[in-house]
Parts: sequence; structure tokens; C-alpha cells
Amino acid sequence: MTGACIIDNTDIDTLGMFVMRGGDADLLTFPERKDPQKNVWFEQDGEDVDLSEIYFNAKKTAIKFYLNAISGEQFVARLTAFENLMLAPGLRSIYLREFDKTFMLRYTGCPAFAQKGGLIKSGKKSAEITVDFMMDDPLQVYDLSVGSPLSGATNDTYVKINGTEFSNYGITVKKIYDTALALPEIKSGLIRNNAAMTGQLADVDFTPKRQSRKIAIECYMRAATRSEFYRNYNALFNQLRKTGSQTLTINNTHDIKCYYNSMSSFAKDRPFSAAAHIQFTLNLTEVFL
Repeated sequence: MTGACIIDNTDIDTLGMFVMRGGDADLLTFPERKDPQKNVWFEQDGEDVDLSEIYFNAKKTAIKFYLNAISGEQFVARLTAFENLMLAPGLRSIYLREFDKTFMLRYTGCPAFAQKGGLIKSGKKSAEITVDFMMDDPLQVYDLSVGSPLSGATNDTYVKINGTEFSNYGITVKKIYDTALALPEIKSGLIRNNAAMTGQLADVDFTPKRQSRKIAIECYMRAATRSEFYRNYNALFNQLRKTGSQTLTINNTHDIKCYYNSMSSFAKDRPFSAAAHIQFTLNLTEVFL
């Protein structure tokens, strides 16, 4: 696995280490949007949101490493070398051949460490090491110049974002209706309640206004090559990071105004060397204009 992961010019294969399968998926997730300024007015549907600007939070990410050694002495030496690598001044430059990208990350800690084989007895030693990093510049992963997707997918999903079919990004929409078409919560009127009364008194002498719905789009994205994946993935991110509201269209008839919040449940189904197959959920918030 020589050359698969290089940290600050050190090939971790020389330390008896490699990145575990699926242990690098956090690196590609879209960053979370910082909450825009908003007001919630009782007499209006939804939120009064300022979407004229968009900013993103720094991204906490984790990489899961595997370390192996043939003796306790070698195990401690390799672990110490890795620790010194993590604790060096500055950011860590981490190249991953799986993505053919270099990530600039700041080491923050080790939330999980599972060692096998002990140290005293002879025999193989190993450890699974989860390392937390902070991606202070969450946009470093993306090409912000990519405008349009280019996918070989032909089956429509009947879901569009700003007029572009999700299939154009190589995406099959697994689930959206459960949140996009659900009945909205409403803004409650005044309610009187105290310990000396049964039940409560609620003001119902008004036409209810809707709360903004939280919309979750469960996606399965495929690309035949890594370059095709990056083009479509960048194009999708650049669409979602546009200022102003986004238009989500369902079945070519139903439009919902919304804005991007975050990505969750990211999973990589196979190595990118074979083809890019990933799953994720896009989280959006409805707005009323």
C-alpha cells in the first residue's frame, strides 16, 4: 500500500499503517452552512431569512488508521513516530491516493484507540486508531469554478434543483416525499396554563401560519470515473452554495423555495479506483417568499 497515504512527506506504509476501508469518507462531505440571520414573525409563514450571503463552518473530520507490528517494541516505535507526526507544529498535509487529493488538516485528538496483542507477549500487535482533525478551510476540497454537471445517467428522478434534474449529477433520489410533502407545523397562538386548572386555554381565533419545513433528500450518487464524480459533486455543491433561495421542483409541478443547511449520512460504497458510488442526505430548510 505504498503511496496510499502520505502525511507531511512521510508515507505511513513505512510505519506499518494504512487508512481503513471507509475511514476517510468524512473528508468529502459538504460543509455545514452557518445559520443565516433570520426573524420569525407570528403573522407570516416561515422565517424571514437573509440569504444575500452564505458562509460555512469549519469542518470536523476523522480518519481511521490501522497500525500493525511484529513485536511490542516495534509497535511502540511506530506509534511514537506517528504521534510525533501528529504533534508537529502547523497543519498536516495529508495526501490520499484514493481521492488523489491533498488535505490540509489540523490535528485535534484521538477519540478512539483499540489495541490488540498486548505488548509483553510475542506475536503480532495492532491498533485501530481514530484521529480527529479540523478542516479550518472547509472549501479547500472543492473546485468553485465548476458550473454544470455532466453525467451519463438517463433515468429522471423527477426532482430538480434550480431547474437541473438530479439525474444530471448522477444522483438517484431515494427519499424526499416524507419531508417535502409532509404537513407543516404551525405557529402557536397564546396559551394559558397553570397548576389550578385542568387542561389549558389556547387562542385559536386566527388563521394559522406555517413553520418552515426541514427537507431531507436521501441521495445515491454514481459516476463511472473519479473525474466524472468530482465534476458532478463540485457542480452540486456550487449550486447549493448560491446566494438567495433555491427552487426544489418535484414531479415537474410542485416548487418549494428553500436553502441548504448541511450534508449528513455520507457513505462510500466502493473504492474510487473501481467507480464512485456514494450515499448522502442533503438537509434543506423551506422558505416562503
